[in-house]
Amino acid sequence: MPNRPTPSPHAHPVDTAAFAAEWARVIATGYIGKHPTELDQQLAAATARLAAELHAPDPDVAAAEAVGRQLAVTHLISAAALAGTVELIIGRFEERIGCVRFDCQPAGDRRARLARLLGGLVAGHSEALRSRVQSEQARIHGAVDEARHRMMQAYQASETRFRTLFSTTPVGIVITTIDGRIIDTNPALTHMLGRTHRDLRGRSLASAGLPHDWPLPSHRASGGDRVRFEYPCQRADGSILWADVAASELLDNHSEPSVVYFIDDVTQIRTARQRLEHQATHDPLTGLMNRGSVLDQLSTAMADSDRPSLTVLYVDLDNFKAVNDTHGHHTGDTVLCVVAERLRAATRHDDVVGRLGGDEFLILLTGPADHTDQLTRLRHTLNTPATVNGHPIDIAASIGTATTRHGDPRTPEDILHAADIAMYRAKATSRDRITRSKDNGCIHHRPRPLFP
Repeated sequence: MPNRPTPSPHAHPVDTAAFAAEWARVIATGYIGKHPTELDQQLAAATARLAAELHAPDPDVAAAEAVGRQLAVTHLISAAALAGTVELIIGRFEERIGCVRFDCQPAGDRRARLARLLGGLVAGHSEALRSRVQSEQARIHGAVDEARHRMMQAYQASETRFRTLFSTTPVGIVITTIDGRIIDTNPALTHMLGRTHRDLRGRSLASAGLPHDWPLPSHRASGGDRVRFEYPCQRADGSILWADVAASELLDNHSEPSVVYFIDDVTQIRTARQRLEHQATHDPLTGLMNRGSVLDQLSTAMADSDRPSLTVLYVDLDNFKAVNDTHGHHTGDTVLCVVAERLRAATRHDDVVGRLGGDEFLILLTGPADHTDQLTRLRHTLNTPATVNGHPIDIAASIGTATTRHGDPRTPEDILHAADIAMYRAKATSRDRITRSKDNGCIHHRPRPLFP
C-alpha cells in the first residue's frame, strides 16, 4: 500500500460522518442486515477509505473493490440502492469530503481518480454479487440434489416395504387394469387358486378363474371408492373358493388407473356359517326343517296372495314306542330317518317337510286344495315295511289335515293345532288313517276319514 499524504494544517476537515449519514439515507431502499448504528460506522469507514485513496498519489483501485464487496456482503443488493450510491459519490463525494491539501491535484485529475475508484467499487460489488449468486445456486442445487436423493431413498424404502408386504401377506392381492386384465399377483393369491404367477399375469379375470363381473369401485376426483363383497372363485382343480373381496381404484399421475383386489379365502368360514345356520333351522337327526322353520314357512305361505290355499299334514307314527322298546333307540332313530326320506320322496319340490320332534312330522302341501292322489301316494309310501338293522319293521302313521286359504285369520300355531287335533281323532279311531280338521278355514263340518 503506497504512503498516504499527511493532511496539511490548513486543510479542510474530512466530514466522513455527514457523508456516511447521507449515504445511509440513499441506500435505505436496499436490504441491509445490520443495525443502523453499525451501518453508519461501516459507511463512515468506507467513506474514509475512499477519501484516502482519492487523495493518494497512486490510488489503489483494489481498496474501492473491497468497499464494493463489503456493500454486497452487507446485503446491499438493490439496483436502486447501488444506483443511488453511484450518483451520490459522483455528485457529492468531492463536495462533502473536499481536498485535504491546498496543493492537491487539479479538479480534472481528481475526477478521473474518482471515476477509477467508483469503477472499482462497482466492479467489486458486481463480483461479490456474482459470487453470492453462484454460491446460492450451488446451495440450491445441492439442496435439490439432497431432496431428490432423500425422495429416492424414501421411494425405494416404500417400494421395499410394499414388495415385502405384497409378497408375505396371507391375503391374496391382484392388480388389474380397469377392463379386468391382470397386471400383477402376489404369492398368496397364486397359492389360493393353485396357479402360478406366469399363468395369471396378462390374462383376464375370467380366464384366471376369477369372475369377470366383479363390482368395480366408482371413480371420484379425489380417488377411487372402495367396495367389498363375497364371490365364488374357481381353483385350478375346478373346486370353488369363496372369497371376501375388497376392491379399490388406484390413481396416479403417471399411468392409467388400475384396480387392486384384496382377497381373503373365507370358504371354511362360510361353510361353518352355513352349517350353523342349518343346525339352527333343521333337525339334526333327519335333516328336515325343525318346528320353528316349518312355522316360518307356514307363516310366509299364508301371507302369499298367489297361493289361494294351503294344506297342512300333521303326521304321527303309530306304535313307534314299541319299536324303541323292542329294538332300541338306535333302531328307532334309523326308522325316523327312513320315514323322513319317504316323506321327501312322496312330496313335490315346492312342498315343505319338517320334523316337529319325537315321531311327529309336518308337511305343507301347496297347489290346489284337493290332494287326494298325493295323500294316497304318501300313505302307500309310508306303509311299506322296512328292514332296519336286520329287523323287519312295519311302519304306519295317523295323519291329521287342516286347510287354510288366503285371508284366513288364524295364526300358524292355530293351523298346526287344528291339524294336531285331527291327527288325534284319526289315531283314536283306528290308527293308520287320515282325518280332516273340523275347522277348515272357519268352515265347520263333520269330520270324516279320507280313507276308511
